[in-house]
Amino acid sequence: MIRNDYLFHVGYGLCRVIGEVTKNVNGKIKQYLKLQDVQNEDTYIYVPIDQIDDRTRPFAKPEVMKEHLDAIISTPYRQEAKYHERWKKISNMVALTDLEERFDLLIYLHDGKVRNEKEERSMPKRERVLYEKAIHQLAIEAALALHLDLSDATKYLNGQLKKRSTRLLNT
Repeated sequence: MIRNDYLFHVGYGLCRVIGEVTKNVNGKIKQYLKLQDVQNEDTYIYVPIDQIDDRTRPFAKPEVMKEHLDAIISTPYRQEAKYHERWKKISNMVALTDLEERFDLLIYLHDGKVRNEKEERSMPKRERVLYEKAIHQLAIEAALALHLDLSDATKYLNGQLKKRSTRLLNT
């Protein structure tokens, strides 16, 4: 990891890499990756080097992020019960390591929102909160990957979702 790179920590969300440090914990010397919580810059997280893959995930490359943002509009509508059960159990999008899974979750939740609006029902609170978190986290990741302001990334992401809504409502 390179100093000032960004990554997601499963428990804290977006973090900045400070560097590797050696710490003596209970008489054992271990290597840790020191991270700084981006939302609370006074918070530092120490992840044992041997647990990096379990607790963090890297950011997407710009071309991969753009590909997924563009695919929001054309990804097929999903309604299978099995798919619904899979996502019902997810409470924290940061835990998803694969960018495609994170976008699939957002699209699934968005389609449910559109379906509910079409039937004049409100989205269940748990899904609404997860939907809002998904948009926020993917906007942060898109902003960093594509070198955009967070507000521009959020507008772009919401624009893609609006185009998807229009497409779904017209089918």
